[in-house]
Amino acid sequence: MRRLELAAHGGGSIGPLNWAATQNNLGAALKALAEKAQDAAKAREALKHYTSAFDVYSTSEAPYYRELVEENMRNVQALIEKLEKGK
Repeated sequence: MRRLELAAHGGGSIGPLNWAATQNNLGAALKALAEKAQDAAKAREALKHYTSAFDVYSTSEAPYYRELVEENMRNVQALIEKLEKGK
């Protein structure tokens, strides 16, 4: 985990944009699990990963990826709301 934290701040070997892409992918995997299991906690965890990716993309020259993650965040937020209403 420390390596990922370093990468997020420009250190480490994978670089901040690759780290952000990994966070986005983790968010996507968790969102898929949340949908399948109807699990709001997993959806909230997905949102945390998307938010981490967004934080990196919003300070970089990557507008396409920033917009992509923003859309992912909106989608998972809608899923969270749906799952929490279904309780």
